[in-house]
Amino acid sequence: MHLVIGFGNTVRRDDGLGFAVAREVERRAAGQVRVMTVFQLLPEHAEDAAAAERLVLVDAAVDLAPGEVRCQRLADGATARPRPHSLSATALADLARTLYGRAPETFLVTIGGESFDFGEGLTPRAAAAVEQAADAVLSVLSAAG
Repeated sequence: MHLVIGFGNTVRRDDGLGFAVAREVERRAAGQVRVMTVFQLLPEHAEDAAAAERLVLVDAAVDLAPGEVRCQRLADGATARPRPHSLSATALADLARTLYGRAPETFLVTIGGESFDFGEGLTPRAAAAVEQAADAVLSVLSAAG
């Protein structure tokens, strides 16, 4: 089964985009894809990643214009050093490969956020991008067959 992991912080406004997009994907593709929402990627998620046919990670981005959606395939075997208490998207796939002998084809969907201040709820531009980002995730998954 395919796995979608939305991550971020729902009490930091647009940093909750990963959660919102993951929930939209789950709503649209219930039973066809496994969806997880987490505050950060951790080594414990490597087992879930290794078991997936295809992995799509979803997060907010500070380097994109608010509401802009980017989808990129992560290179196999790319090296990324894990941070002490969390992993980058690439490091998660690398850890799955190291510990479990396989890593799925991995994609990262990022959405530009406007506000990362404390508070709940997405800004209007971020909220407007949720459906487009979910479309990107579902497109990646449908391309896998």
